[in-house]
Amino acid sequence: MDPDLRALYDRYFGILRQKCLRMLPDAGEAEDVAQETFIRLWGSRARFSRPEQVVAWLYRTGTRLAVDRLRRQRVRAAASEAQPVVAAGFTGSPEFEAHYRAAWARLSRRLSADELELALLVHVDRMSQPEIAEVMDSSERTIRRRLAKLSARLQRLREELGP
Repeated sequence: MDPDLRALYDRYFGILRQKCLRMLPDAGEAEDVAQETFIRLWGSRARFSRPEQVVAWLYRTGTRLAVDRLRRQRVRAAASEAQPVVAAGFTGSPEFEAHYRAAWARLSRRLSADELELALLVHVDRMSQPEIAEVMDSSERTIRRRLAKLSARLQRLREELGP
């Protein structure tokens, strides 16, 4: 393995796995997505001029892979009326975690992949607008506009779905 890639893996794999765990229903899936992200980095042979660029690439790719996995789960869940597709990646009371899972499951069925990705970066990862702009390879102005649209969409869904 390339020494630079090994250093990136050692430094960021755990962080990326935790990020994926906040989005996906179990630790095994989160680990799979984090590993797939590094496999794609290795396979892409991408070169970055600044360290921040590789971190943004890892975050963006990991988020998109997790969203893709959520989308596939959503399709399977709709077909089989299975369990919720999003789980809390942190500890809390069982009641809170159940509420959290149910809320993200409802949202994952109603938001587009782009909206879901943005919602996860804002509400789960607690990223700032400049951080989101870096991860999504967009301008801060574009992110502000997308966040305003997302906020309006979430408000409409809140009114539709109730508490």
